Amino acid sequence: MSSPKVSVILPAFNASAHLGKAIDSILSQSFVDFELIIINDGSTDNTLEVLAKYGDPRIKVITQENLGLPRALNQGLAIARSPYIARQDADDISLPTRLEKQVQFLDQNPEYGLIGTWTQIITPSGLTDRQHLHPTSNGQIQVQLLINNQFVHSSVMFRASCLKTTGQYSEDPEHFPPEDYDLWLKIAKHFMVANLPEVLLQYLEEPNSISRTKLELINTRAALMSEQAIGYIPSLHANPNLIKLLVQASNGRVCQIGFMQFIRLQNAISKIQFYMKNRFPSEENNIAKGIAFLRKQATKAFIKAHLPD
Repeated sequence: MSSPKVSVILPAFNASAHLGKAIDSILSQSFVDFELIIINDGSTDNTLEVLAKYGDPRIKVITQENLGLPRALNQGLAIARSPYIARQDADDISLPTRLEKQVQFLDQNPEYGLIGTWTQIITPSGLTDRQHLHPTSNGQIQVQLLINNQFVHSSVMFRASCLKTTGQYSEDPEHFPPEDYDLWLKIAKHFMVANLPEVLLQYLEEPNSISRTKLELINTRAALMSEQAIGYIPSLHANPNLIKLLVQASNGRVCQIGFMQFIRLQNAISKIQFYMKNRFPSEENNIAKGIAFLRKQATKAFIKAHLPD
């Protein structure tokens, strides 16, 4: 039996309320050469009843005890047979041409390892006018990804071959959440990355989701991942305090920045620019967009630190 082009990995834990719509959105894709791997991660609700309604031969259901999201994702990766891996969350909706357009991009751009998309935010009340419109070019993403996540997890497709270099999702409890940011940083360190400039996913935002109830924890862990990623830059690795300040300032965190520290921040940003231009010499303009964002954030943080109370 020949392998499909895409393996879609969909972990589900007590997801019965929205799971059917998520599955239907994949089965309704214009691109049909895929397998849909659903990991039922120890659900105690009606998830299994929802899954029992589907007879599509492209669906593979794995039921296991509750092991948590990273281990569920890695279980899906372990049985995936395709050169391309797509993610789908159990409460999000992929629009009909999502897989087709991502496959086309990866087929036409072999130097890229990861491709995300823009997303539309939905809530339990329905569709909103809010969107995640992350940068689309590799150069800009490579810069801004050092500071914070530039991909919606449920929107990405990546080459399975990348994992031979980066490894799979970290199962370290200190990396979940945000397990996705950790993997994107590793992929971007070795491969080009991008977002399609088109809304191809509807992302459910719920008040009780992990991304909202554990926001401070996610931000703290993500900051440590950012500091580690920036520390790989040879000219900056010996300045951990400066790196920490750069991450804080770039994310709008309250921080004390004196004039000389501000100058050092600007110099650090210049070193990031030099490093990225050496990696991607043809993307000077795109890199400059990301650098401009970092400089703007650093300036805002400096001004805010010196405003009167």
